[in-house]
Amino acid sequence: ERHVATILDAQGVIIARTRAYETYSGRAARFVPGRPSGVVNTKEIDGKPVLTAWTTSNITGWVVTASVPRNDIETPLMEAFAALAGMGIVTLLGSMALAWGVGDRISGALRSLAKAGVELGERKRTNPIHTPVEEVNEIGEALREAGERLHDYEERLEKALWAAGMFSFEWSRHDDAIVRSSSAAALLGVSRDAAEFNSRAEFRARIHPQDQERFTRASMAVTPQHPDYRIEYRYIKPDGETMWFETSGYAEFDHNDAPLRVTGFTTDVTARKQAEMRQALLVRELHHRVKNNLATVLAVANLSGRNAASIDEYKRKFRDRIQSMARSHTLLTESAFQR
Repeated sequence: ERHVATILDAQGVIIARTRAYETYSGRAARFVPGRPSGVVNTKEIDGKPVLTAWTTSNITGWVVTASVPRNDIETPLMEAFAALAGMGIVTLLGSMALAWGVGDRISGALRSLAKAGVELGERKRTNPIHTPVEEVNEIGEALREAGERLHDYEERLEKALWAAGMFSFEWSRHDDAIVRSSSAAALLGVSRDAAEFNSRAEFRARIHPQDQERFTRASMAVTPQHPDYRIEYRYIKPDGETMWFETSGYAEFDHNDAPLRVTGFTTDVTARKQAEMRQALLVRELHHRVKNNLATVLAVANLSGRNAASIDEYKRKFRDRIQSMARSHTLLTESAFQR
């Protein structure tokens, strides 16, 4: 019981001890070796002088020590001490083999977990993880469930974007490419598998020539103080159809205030723009007709006053002519509706 074998981790903390383990486990050892192996006179953690032999694992960095009180060291006991040291080394080798096997199993489980994390980051569905480490399996199942929820959410978002006539986009400076939601395929008139689907250059080439400079100016005007922009422009689909789009974007910047990423939405506003153009046309037509009517009324007023003998006669002639014009307009309108 006076002899003590101890195992220290790489930081010199006691992780195993043949005597008073509960008292000293987790505490820093008084003796911390400065070389891989050797024998030295030192003191036990309780302050008793001892002769200590040690050896260090090249793989784990753990240290196995064997200590004998110096008062008990006599020639007949040296062989026993050597035997004890040998047993310590055997124990170390066994612990190293065990640590190697357990470490290999843990590293394999962690690789599976890392793969699942990468797949989740790439928005892919992850498969269930089956490893000897139960905790890793539980984390893997949580990642799989999170991936399923993310996939379901993206499907619902895609349907909502498609119903609203919108698509989302994200531009990254890293590869100068744009990633768009699948709802962009119908609006842009290209297949999602086509090379131009995520092409920034191809998209800009299809912007109406009269709007290209304005689009570029708006998207390049973002700054850290004003990181967002919004612009309406015309887009010509591959089949020749012209669409009106409204794009709203938000830029993120690096520490040098250079654009790092731009995200946003593009909305099909073709129907609204066509309604606005029809409304503008109707307003112009109404303005033209009002001017014509006013000119006609002025002409009637002048004509009615030429031969009128009095104000009352002038009023009567003016009223009769206006009423006659109103009846004629009513007949023309009714005949147009009956066709």
